[in-house]
Amino acid sequence: MLTMKNALKKLIDDLDAVAVEHEEVSDTDVREQMYDAVHKSFIAPRPGFSLPESFGMFSDEGDRKVLIAIREFLAAPGLAAAAAALKTPEARLDAFQDIDVQSDAGNAYDWYFGYSDAP
Repeated sequence: MLTMKNALKKLIDDLDAVAVEHEEVSDTDVREQMYDAVHKSFIAPRPGFSLPESFGMFSDEGDRKVLIAIREFLAAPGLAAAAAALKTPEARLDAFQDIDVQSDAGNAYDWYFGYSDAP
């Protein structure tokens, strides 16, 4: 699904850009919080869930940049259609954990989100 791949690549590229000034974006605590946000908003959506303002970054600016990157991913053109086509949380997780999608710097989703066996 090309749209999903494009949205995922942009997300990883955006997080690479955040990492230039805020290397803690790949720290375990931040990764877990970012994954939780994507999980609750895309993989297994929870009614009423809203993205947090903080992801455990060392500064408000870092948190703001992470929030923007995740918001833009969730608002990417066609992502809602991709989510609807991927009928189960397992299918959405598999699409999100696409190891073939890499940033321009060569990072995959797992650099910023870790890996999950199940949604």
